[in-house]
Amino acid sequence: MAAMRIATYNVNSITARLPRLLAWLESSGTDVLCIQETKCTAEQFPAEALREAGYESAVNATGRWNGVALLSRVGLTDVVTGLPGGPEYDGVEEPRAISATCGPVRLWSVYVPNGREVEHPHYAYKLAWLEALRKAVAADAAGTLPFAVLGDFNVAPTDEDVWDPALFAGATHVTPAERAALSALEGRGWARFCPAPQVRPGVHLLGLPGAALPQEQGHADRPDLRQRPVHGRRQGQLRGPRGAQGQGRVRPRAGRGGPRPLTGGGCGRRPQLTTKG
Repeated sequence: MAAMRIATYNVNSITARLPRLLAWLESSGTDVLCIQETKCTAEQFPAEALREAGYESAVNATGRWNGVALLSRVGLTDVVTGLPGGPEYDGVEEPRAISATCGPVRLWSVYVPNGREVEHPHYAYKLAWLEALRKAVAADAAGTLPFAVLGDFNVAPTDEDVWDPALFAGATHVTPAERAALSALEGRGWARFCPAPQVRPGVHLLGLPGAALPQEQGHADRPDLRQRPVHGRRQGQLRGPRGAQGQGRVRPRAGRGGPRPLTGGGCGRRPQLTTKG
């Protein structure tokens, strides 16, 4: 099987970040990109600019919030827009999931609901959404293709995934119910690409501008895939313009070495892929 590079990126508005995204796609050699928070309508999505860069695209986007997409230069077929059996919030099916076959791999790009506060209806919606994702992924993963789910999961799997656990006491993202829902998704013998980063001198983990985490402290991303050990790599040197989320582009690579420090999003059947170098 030919080498293949897969990445996930919470772009926090693809129209605002398009020039940097195009430059990064050209320099990184990425074959497939899973995008979250497009924050545009389907009509506003820059499909033509991405096509000129060599990428087919599939998008699930309806407006200024949420939105997910898949970009591929190795083929894009059997696209499923939305989360089969997923719940609605306030009577709306939010654009938070899209899946497709990209070359030899079946991929999902997901943006899990935030949950807001434990007592907020959005939290119950988040748990219902994760359960629907578990069922949909289990059905999709029953096929024979290598399989992965990548994206922004809005769950810290362990306290090691949080810069300061005390700041999250009683908050969403770290509750037992959320972690159990993520563990159920990660079950079935799947391997996580990116365990919690090992913080050490010289390693900067970017927080979200304007959020509770100080800049250069904390981390905001996580991926996984399902057969040989897989490792991911964070590209921390690329910073978006003002307002961009501090979430690195994660490049999961299969076939060599063990997991490297990183957080971000993804899980699935370990594909028999090799690295590009």
